[in-house]
Amino acid sequence: MYRRNTLSFFTDNTQFNNDTIFNIVTENIENLRKTINRDNINNVIDTKNNLTALQYAIKQGNKDIINLFLGLNANIQVKTDNDEDLIDLSLKYHNRNIIDFMIKTKDDKIAILSKDIDQLKDDIRSKDSKITYLNKSLDQTYSKMQSITRENNDNEKKITELKRSNDNTNILLNNSNIDNMSLKRKYNEAKAENDSIIQINNNISIERNTLKTKCAVLERENKDLVSINNELKEKNTSLTDRYTKLDESYNAMLKRNRKI
Repeated sequence: MYRRNTLSFFTDNTQFNNDTIFNIVTENIENLRKTINRDNINNVIDTKNNLTALQYAIKQGNKDIINLFLGLNANIQVKTDNDEDLIDLSLKYHNRNIIDFMIKTKDDKIAILSKDIDQLKDDIRSKDSKITYLNKSLDQTYSKMQSITRENNDNEKKITELKRSNDNTNILLNNSNIDNMSLKRKYNEAKAENDSIIQINNNISIERNTLKTKCAVLERENKDLVSINNELKEKNTSLTDRYTKLDESYNAMLKRNRKI
């Protein structure tokens, strides 16, 4: 059993490190809850082997302590001086808590990315619907412009005919001029509306292309995460096989001991 050194320590960090190691080894989770927090969870406590609290807990194999440190956002990317990551340590000390945690973390990220991709696809469909609506409005406006143009041409013909008539038709001519001016204003208003719709349509097309690009990037990231998740599942399968073989060897040893 691990014993705390009874000699006095030169610094508070040394005292903290030794107390933390002692609490991990003796599985004193209550003391760990009081002393370990998000500010010091990633400190090196085993200065001889350069191990953090989470790495040392994996070495000791206490599931509750490991889960406590993970809940405090312990760094899961840290490596030992021998370039061993947490999965390597888990395999080395036959502890699958970290592997299960990392698989779940990857699954959660994949689920979030899938949701983001679905949202982007919904946004694209919404933009497509707006573009369709605007195109329809554009066609209607263009149709109105053609109708107004025909009316304007008809009125100009009427004006020409009225100019050829006698002075008694001046009143009708003036009225036609007024109508023509009104139609020209309507034509200018419709043209301005058409130009505005064209600009909106162009802006939406640009935004739609941007959303498609983001969607493509997210889909590539999703594929990468799926690949990483598959690799972790393969390691998990390998670890399970090793556990099975270890159990078989242990049972065989028990049978031999009973025979003896």
